[in-house]
Amino acid sequence: MSDTVTLHFTVPMALYDDLARWAHDSGRTIGDEVLAVLERESERRCNDWWSKVQALRRSFTLPPGSPRAEDLIREDRDHGHQV
Repeated sequence: MSDTVTLHFTVPMALYDDLARWAHDSGRTIGDEVLAVLERESERRCNDWWSKVQALRRSFTLPPGSPRAEDLIREDRDHGHQV
């Protein structure tokens, strides 16, 4: 089984021109440039998501001695709860 897929789509001419220019400037084919742009955007979105999760986590303050989430999950699992 392949771990890649082929995408076929139409893009506006102005975007195609940008992609062609970026590809030329970076010494890539247009297809490789599209892949590079998608990879950068994917990384940016994943990092942005993670930074929001971390900010949310920092916004919560638990009282001293509060159980850790991992301990509560283990206790629940040890008492037979299944997902």
